[in-house]
Amino acid sequence: MFGNMGARKLWRNYLPRLKYYNPNVEIIVNRTREINKNNRAPVTIYFTDRDPAVVETQYRQAGDVCKEILDITKATPLPLSHEDARTAAEYEELVASRIAREKAKEERRRIKREEKERERLGGVAPA
Repeated sequence: MFGNMGARKLWRNYLPRLKYYNPNVEIIVNRTREINKNNRAPVTIYFTDRDPAVVETQYRQAGDVCKEILDITKATPLPLSHEDARTAAEYEELVASRIAREKAKEERRRIKREEKERERLGGVAPA
């Protein structure tokens, strides 16, 4: 793995929103299928009044890269609307319940493995 998942997720998840909420900002993406020598996928931000800034994305989460871009550009995220906040809360509940179900499922598997091992050993608990 080359460690550029953060760049791909940034491109796929964050860039469309950035473009939508900033129609007056020119955003150019140069994607390539070629793998460069260092496997880097930098984000370069060009300004009209200062030198460009480069944000490294390799081995980083897309959210962390986006936060760094916001810091560099001194941009402020839009506040969530009431409806968006409710949707985000529902999503968090969904994720939490899914995680709880997976933990319970894994616990049932563990207990079943221990029971099989106990049967295999003739009723003696494994050490």
